[in-house]
Amino acid sequence: AAVKAAVAGGTRSSVDVLDAATSDPVGVEGRLRVTDLLLSVPAIGQTKLPRIMNELGISPSKRLGGLGVHQRGKLKSFLAERER
Repeated sequence: AAVKAAVAGGTRSSVDVLDAATSDPVGVEGRLRVTDLLLSVPAIGQTKLPRIMNELGISPSKRLGGLGVHQRGKLKSFLAERER
């Protein structure tokens, strides 16, 4: 909950959370679901979420620590673009 609140509040970037999940897949960030991270990003809600997940090719049940190399790359590019 603290990670999601930090992303929603702008005190932590979503790319930073993804990087932390990559380096420690069983840590707090690694156990966070991709959907929970995306919903904590401002301007992404329940309506846009299914479309985004489909475009990225990521299952709604996936956790950040369990993403494959290509999924992680697509998600990182998407999040970096959103932060600009």
